[in-house]
Amino acid sequence: MFNILNLTIYVKTKKGKTKIGKIMTTQGNGSLFGSYLRKLRGKKKLKLNAVALDLKIDPTLLSKYEGGSRFPKKEKLDRIATYFRVSKNEMARKISIDKQKTHYERLASKNETKIKETKTS
Repeated sequence: MFNILNLTIYVKTKKGKTKIGKIMTTQGNGSLFGSYLRKLRGKKKLKLNAVALDLKIDPTLLSKYEGGSRFPKKEKLDRIATYFRVSKNEMARKISIDKQKTHYERLASKNETKIKETKTS
């Protein structure tokens, strides 16, 4: 399970100004969406290949979704949510959090960045 964090990001720009960004994200390297998807599959005791076949998705792509390196587009997200009988909005929210985290991690690798973490309750 992941801890949800509120992050405040301070980025130094080339002109020396500081931009501030705030996001909600997960602690650690994992993907909130990917872990959720893996948990749903595990609850039903389904193999990745079987789910991929049922959803008409390449098993490698489904594995990338679970690993957090790729995210489904709307059409595939709709199929996944329907298949597991879960809220499309909840799945989309998890993807949104993961994408924000990825965006700020890229910023941090390119710039001198300070990140202040605070856990949410």
